[in-house]
Amino acid sequence: MPTTLSPEAKKLVDRPNFAHLATLLPDGSPQSTPVWIGLEGEHLVVCTSDGSLKAKNTRRDPRVALSIVDSENPYEEVQIRGRVEEWRPDPELKTLDAISHKYIGKPFPMRGYEGRVALIIEVEKERYTKLDTPSFRSSTHRRNEKGAACAAPSVLAHHQPVTSPAGSTSLPPPACYPR
Repeated sequence: MPTTLSPEAKKLVDRPNFAHLATLLPDGSPQSTPVWIGLEGEHLVVCTSDGSLKAKNTRRDPRVALSIVDSENPYEEVQIRGRVEEWRPDPELKTLDAISHKYIGKPFPMRGYEGRVALIIEVEKERYTKLDTPSFRSSTHRRNEKGAACAAPSVLAHHQPVTSPAGSTSLPPPACYPR
């Protein structure tokens, strides 16, 4: 039974957040892929090539699940279940270009592939969550002068180098991660 996305879920889809699309392989096991995502009315849109595993899996079994985490606040997310109801050809990449503009600010750069399709997904169930965790974020994460996300020294103090039996050493995570 189709449902309408909440305004909060639509905001997550409208921003350049990556989604993870789960489809079902022939043996019933899940296959998850990070994807760009768009919105057409009440339908979600994921573009791919017709020969991709995503397209093949959804032609055989149209059930899908998606999760989207806000790139600015990883404690805001939505989980969605639905069905691919249309495999719309996109030979001129009009649908893909619209989504690409959201993510990279220009048309999709890889133009040479044949058989592009837009998977049109009808939403059946949605679960939106936003945790109010300002004290956790402020005590464990900070930003450097260039705006990159950094782990606070108290977090890094728990990560000590470890030497494996083979002699390789795993180092603690870097203090700052590119944003």
